[in-house]
Amino acid sequence: MTLSDEQLDRRLAALDDRCDPPEAAWRSIQSQLSARRRRWPVMALAAALAALSLVLVLIMALDPAGRSDLSPADQVVMDAPAAEPDQARWLPMLARQPVLDAAWKENEAAIRALKAALADQPDNLLLQEFLAEARLRQSTLIELALRVDHLEAAGKDRVGNERIRGEQS
Repeated sequence: MTLSDEQLDRRLAALDDRCDPPEAAWRSIQSQLSARRRRWPVMALAAALAALSLVLVLIMALDPAGRSDLSPADQVVMDAPAAEPDQARWLPMLARQPVLDAAWKENEAAIRALKAALADQPDNLLLQEFLAEARLRQSTLIELALRVDHLEAAGKDRVGNERIRGEQS
C-alpha cells in the first residue's frame, strides 16, 4: 500500500507538535542537565588557572630581570670547591681504587687545562660548561669511592661474622 503525498501530508498534520517524555525520564534529564550546569564553573576556574600559570611561566622565562644579574662568566666557580672536612677520608679511598684514582687524576688535569683556557677567554660559555661538568664529575667520583668503600667494609663484616659463626659451631 502506497500513500500519496497528499495523504502523507494530512497524516503528518494530524500528529501532535509536541511530545512530553514520561515523568521518570524527565527527572533523569533534569538531574543530568543540572549536574552539567554545576560543573562548568569548576571547569572554567581550572582553565583560568592553567592559563594564568602558563602566562606566569612565559613572563618569568622571557623577563631577564627575574634572573640573576651575574654574567655567565661570573656564575661559574673558577676555584676548586672549599676543602671538605672529611677530605682526608675520601682521598685515600680514591687512591685504593686504581680506576677511580686514574679518573680523578685525569679530571684534575682537565680542570687545570680548562682554568688555563678560561683565563684567556673568560666569557667562553662552552669552556665554562666543561668546567662545571668536570666539577660535577669530581663529586661523582667521591660518591663512588665512598660507596665502594662502604660495600667493601660490609663485605669484610659479613666474612668476619661468618668466620665467627664457623668457629662457634
